[in-house]
Formats: sequence, structure tokens, C-alpha cells
Amino acid sequence: MTENDIGKILNEWSMEFTLSMTESKSFCLALFNSDKELVYANDLIKDLLTDNPKDRFVNPSLEELLESESKDQPLPVFSGFLTLGDKNAINTSLLVDIYRKNNELLILGGFNAQLLIQQNEGMLQLNKTIGELQRKLIKEKNNLKATLNKLNEANQKLEKLIGDKDQFISILAHDLKSPFNSILGMSEFLLESIKELEIAEIEEQVRIINKTSYQTYNLLEDLLLWTKSQANKLSLNIEPIGLNLLFNELSDEIGPFAERKSINMIFRTNNTSINADKNILKTVLRNLISNAIKFTNEQGVVFIKAEKAEKAIKISVKDNGIGMDQSTVNNLWTAGEKNVMKGTMGEKGTGFGLAACKDLIHKHGGKIEVKSTEGKGSEFYFSIPLNS
Repeated sequence: MTENDIGKILNEWSMEFTLSMTESKSFCLALFNSDKELVYANDLIKDLLTDNPKDRFVNPSLEELLESESKDQPLPVFSGFLTLGDKNAINTSLLVDIYRKNNELLILGGFNAQLLIQQNEGMLQLNKTIGELQRKLIKEKNNLKATLNKLNEANQKLEKLIGDKDQFISILAHDLKSPFNSILGMSEFLLESIKELEIAEIEEQVRIINKTSYQTYNLLEDLLLWTKSQANKLSLNIEPIGLNLLFNELSDEIGPFAERKSINMIFRTNNTSINADKNILKTVLRNLISNAIKFTNEQGVVFIKAEKAEKAIKISVKDNGIGMDQSTVNNLWTAGEKNVMKGTMGEKGTGFGLAACKDLIHKHGGKIEVKSTEGKGSEFYFSIPLNS
């Protein structure tokens, strides 16, 4: 396209070009005379020049531009970035061509579109990076929140364990003190009076000392098993166990307690055998049977039964004692003073027996449950898988 063609276009569209340049927000047009007076400025550059146009030229200055020589040909006396503003403030740089003719300066130009495009691309990439960082922060925040929740849960469990431990030690100390006082008292009585007592009386005192010692030993043995289990240091010695023999041993051990209340213990094994740790199984059954005797009135019945189910051995201990309400049942499996109930003859307990039983049965991969009706008795039953 020749200069004549361009001139023709400009001439034909002069009104449109004039209107566009006058109101443009991206193209600047300004004319200064040799006296540094602003002759004309379109909207864009007028906003940048404000009240004192001649003082708004930061680089190059208006004086430097007016001192430049005029060109015979239509060539700019300056081509590049013109900085407008204030040396002590944020300034604006425009990419311009400045022409000088007849002692006048014509400023034509605007913002560098390529630079704006690059800046926009940079901002887009920056926004993407910020977005990714925000997503990572949200994820880390959620992870941190989940970790804090776990820590809070762990702290609550730890506080509960500490409380249970303190409470349990207090109860246990009380329960151990009583049998030891009996043993000490009776042994002192024997030492002081043995020469004066009949053989039958001595045998009776020794029998009571032996029984009390045995009860205390079983309590400590149960406690040792439970504390090992709580600390995950309990090793199971799984072996085949004939329940006939096991029930006979339990009958010999627990029989005297049942006899004191004239309670009839009935064992039904159906010649069943089970794979389990004998000491642990014996501890669980001793606790359940002792509890049944404890909460059964005189002349009552405790029925112990073992049977083979589809994939497990099921053992139940059922009594016709005082039973429990639902509130008591709900708190059975937690060690603590709130679970310490006196038996029908004032028998005391530690409050940890059933919690220990549940934990020990779980170690075998089994589960323990209870059915109870207030005033009619309770049935505790647990199952251990055949392949335990």
C-alpha cells in the first residue's frame, strides 16, 4: 500500500479517525507549542498530564524534546518510552513517536500491547501457580486438621486411660488389702494360739488362709494377663483344650465359693474341645462363673455350657440371679469404679474383670456378649473361632 493509498483512506475516514483517537483509552495524542503549552490532548493523555502538563514529563523532559532539531522529512525526533508523572510517585510509560514541526511537538502513541500481552500471560501463569498453592494449602490444612483430630482423640483416650488406671489402682489396693489383712490376722492368731488349739481348729484356720491366698493369687494372675494385653505384650499359646478337663479344674477351684451360697454349678461340655490359650480361657471362665455366683442368691443355679457352632466354639455362663437393667449392661465392658457392684452377700470386686474378659476374648479373634433381665438373671456368652 502506497502513501497515496494511506492518505486517501485517512481523508475518507478522517471523522472516524478523529473520533476514535479523541476518545481512545489506549492511544494517546497531544500537541505542545514552543512555549510548553498544551494545545490539544485526547482523553487518555489528558488524564495523565493533569494540572501542569509541562511538569509531567519525567523522561525525556519537555525541554529536551523542544531543543531537538526539526526534521525535513516526517521522521520522529524521539521514538521510545515516554515517562509521565512525578519523580516522587508511581509513573506511567507510553510507547510513543514524537514529531516536531513549526515549533510544535506532536505526541502519538500508547501502551505497549506486546508488553501487556506478556504481562497478562505472566499474570495467568502466576494465577495458576497461586491456584495450585492454594489447593496444596487446603489439602495440607485438611491433613493438619485430620492429624489434630487424631491427636485430640488420642489425648482423650490417654486421659481416660490415666483416669482408669488411677481409679483401678485405688480399687485394687483396697481389694488386696482386705485378703492380706485376713491372712495376716489369722496367721498371727495361729502363731499365738497354736499350742492351745485343737487340730480341727488349726485345719480350719489353715484352710481359710489357703483359700484367701488362692483367691488373691488368682486376682493378681488375672491382673497380670490384663495388663499385658493392654500393653500389647501378651503372647498367646494356642493349643487344643478338652473342655471336660478344664471345667473339672474350674469346678474344684470355684466350688467352695458356690457351696457357701448353696449354689448348684452345672457343666455341659458335649465332649467339645477348643483351640485357645488355656490360661487365658481359664481366666475368662473363672471371672464369668465367679460373677454368676456373686450375683446369684442362695440355692440358685449357674449353668455353664459349651457347644460347637458352624465356625466357632460357643461357651455360655447363665445364672438365675438378680440380673441387670439396661444402663448397667451398657457400662459393663469398661473398667472403673462405676462397674463395682456388691454381690448378694456383699461380695466386692475390682471393676475390671469383664473389661479384661472382653479384651482377652478379642485377642483370640472372638467376641463376648450378654443378655440380662433385671430380677431374672444374666447370660454371658462368648465365641472363639475354630481356627483361632
